[in-house]
Amino acid sequence: MASAIRRPIVSVLSLLLAGMCLLLAAPLKAEVPAPAAMENADRKVDQLSRLLVTIEQVKREVAEAQSALASPEALGKEDRYRARITRLTARLTALEEGFEQLATGVEKSATPPGGAVSSFEWNTELKELLAPLIMEIKDMTSRPREIQGLRSTLEGYDEELSRISKAMENIAVLQASPGLSPALALQLDTLSSKWQHREQELTSLKGLAELKLEEKEANKRTLSGSFQDVTRLFFKSRGRNLLMALVVLFGTLFAMGKLRSVIETRSRLYGKAQTVYARIFDLSYMLVTITTALLLTMGSLYLVSDWVLLSILLILVFGLVWTSKEAIPKVWGQVRMLLNLGAVREGERLLYQGVPYKVTSINLYSELENQALQGGLLRLPLKDLFDLRSRPWHPDEPWFPTQIGDWVLLADTTHAEVTVQSPDVVDLRLLGGATRRIPPAEFLALSPTNLSHGFRLEARFRLDPCHRNEAATTIPSALEKSLTDRFTKTHWAPEALTVQYRRTLPSFLEISVLADFPGPCAKDHPLIAMALEQHCLETAAEMAWDLPTHRMAVQMVQEGKSLPPAARG
Repeated sequence: MASAIRRPIVSVLSLLLAGMCLLLAAPLKAEVPAPAAMENADRKVDQLSRLLVTIEQVKREVAEAQSALASPEALGKEDRYRARITRLTARLTALEEGFEQLATGVEKSATPPGGAVSSFEWNTELKELLAPLIMEIKDMTSRPREIQGLRSTLEGYDEELSRISKAMENIAVLQASPGLSPALALQLDTLSSKWQHREQELTSLKGLAELKLEEKEANKRTLSGSFQDVTRLFFKSRGRNLLMALVVLFGTLFAMGKLRSVIETRSRLYGKAQTVYARIFDLSYMLVTITTALLLTMGSLYLVSDWVLLSILLILVFGLVWTSKEAIPKVWGQVRMLLNLGAVREGERLLYQGVPYKVTSINLYSELENQALQGGLLRLPLKDLFDLRSRPWHPDEPWFPTQIGDWVLLADTTHAEVTVQSPDVVDLRLLGGATRRIPPAEFLALSPTNLSHGFRLEARFRLDPCHRNEAATTIPSALEKSLTDRFTKTHWAPEALTVQYRRTLPSFLEISVLADFPGPCAKDHPLIAMALEQHCLETAAEMAWDLPTHRMAVQMVQEGKSLPPAARG
């Protein structure tokens, strides 16, 4: 059994490791051909020579400024000379860094290696975990911005060089003037030399920017190549350890799940109905599965010495445990319910949204069933059962008062046929074809009377008090015979018909007519009620019975309550 479980896990791990090796062994980008490399090297040498001249010139300017600062002439002007030295030093540093970058072809690292060890902060370590991947993705989108920035820089250099060229032309015009004094000529020469140095410096920087732009445009990567680089970088960092930990976690959960299936199939603990012991075993096995998966995941991270991921996992576990302490009462209620020891138990009957259901199973997602409803199987989360109560049920208890095709009479006097009954809706079709849709709970609240199994109509026939001597003797038998004959001529023959004297009042005599009809007559319930009333009046006319003057001659009754004529269907 263990070998059967272990075999698919080993296959999955082998496939994942093979994919990781292929990704790590992906070939790097092809190197630049030799002729192109030589041409590029010649251009770099020329640019480096011009940049070196500029560097030497700036060094001389720095030395001159430092000498001037130390001379007596700088008295009272120290801040001015120091500011000049600072600017020249910054320019010299930038030029030297540009020279080094152009010569080596490698940009200066933003973070020096071998920095001091800082204190541990989990959010910093989490950022460090995702930093390589995020930086590489950012690099994929930053290349166009870098190219645009270099182009903007070149445009700035062109504008500055144009301004310098115009300045030098103006100086040359002044130097060509015939009335130029020696002192002014010396000053103009110094100024011209200054602008020439500035022009030479900007020309060198422009050349450096042009080379960078050419390199950026030449090293454009395709989308697939960028994705491959991101994948390789991710697997070379902690992503590989993260993937391994996930494989161990889900592999353990999968293997433990398969083992539980085997135990459930072969163990005597599981029968047709789950016992309390089986539920205790299920709960314990679930806790063991989670604990084993976490321990093996932590062990895999420990073996590869990935303390960052291990620390993050421990923090997450302890955080979950700490935050769940307030949910202990709720968890205990869930445990009791899972053990079938709570207020809702398997095999019992409960009311959910006003409709009765049988609890078929209690689990993380429990099942309620009502076979009298279409689609009567509900799957509910365990928390939805907390406020419910179940009870044992008797086999004779109905699960719903109607079936599809039954005719019902509701408390609001609606007479209709049930066409659909589901956990969500009950559809009724009225005489004439109109439909009405109501929720099951509202349908049950209207106390539906099911007419399809047979029904009784009661008519209270009233006569004038002058028939007092005949009301309890000859009139009931005559009326019963007349009604039986009249209904026999229709297809609504009653199963039973009873006529008896009911009571005497000052203004009328009341005789009760009780007629029982079979279920197939349920559709014509309103017509039969009208026919019964009509037959009573026709019999009274034939027998010359006097009717009360200020009272209704026939009053139809439903469940002991008199109904107005408009409510008889």
